Amino acid sequence: MEMQSLSATVRTSRGKGSSRKLRANGQMPGVLYGPGIESTALTVTPEDVVRILSTEYRRNAVIQLKLDTRQEFAIVKDLDVHPVTQAPVHVDFLRVEIDQEMVVEVPVRTHGRALGVQMGGKLNVPIRSMRVRAKPSDIPASLTIDVTSLKIGEMVEAGEVSLPDGVSLEMKSELRIVLVTEDRRATAEARKASEGEEAKS
Repeated sequence: MEMQSLSATVRTSRGKGSSRKLRANGQMPGVLYGPGIESTALTVTPEDVVRILSTEYRRNAVIQLKLDTRQEFAIVKDLDVHPVTQAPVHVDFLRVEIDQEMVVEVPVRTHGRALGVQMGGKLNVPIRSMRVRAKPSDIPASLTIDVTSLKIGEMVEAGEVSLPDGVSLEMKSELRIVLVTEDRRATAEARKASEGEEAKS
């Protein structure tokens, strides 16, 4: 994973009034917290945060947070946005240790067109992300599952998903991530059409 860099200023004043002034000047309030440090109020540029969250790693992107007198490593834990404009208004950074494993949610992607879908079935992805454990530098952007060979009634469980080196599963291995089911609506419509043809004959 390529490290992202972000400059931040330690903020001494807090409160709604201070936050409003920051936003009026094109800045955004934030906070850094986590094991080993006291909660620290920060000022950041919202465009920089949006840039980091726009990478393929999204909120799992590891950030080299450059503060006034030190640097920390962190990820974006939470981002508040304006209810109307959707502009970011506040960000929470969670401090991480670069050489220690952490638990994150990684999105699931599917590759290919399942045989079962070609036969009239339906591809279901009930779990859109998987919980895994890895060091920050080993966190994958996503986990891709090849569904090409899946027939109707077949599935891929969490424990069957191939994980990169340095990544381990942190969820029940029997959970169904992807499955191909019969498309009941299509089957019902086909049956209805068939019955209609029989009635005409």
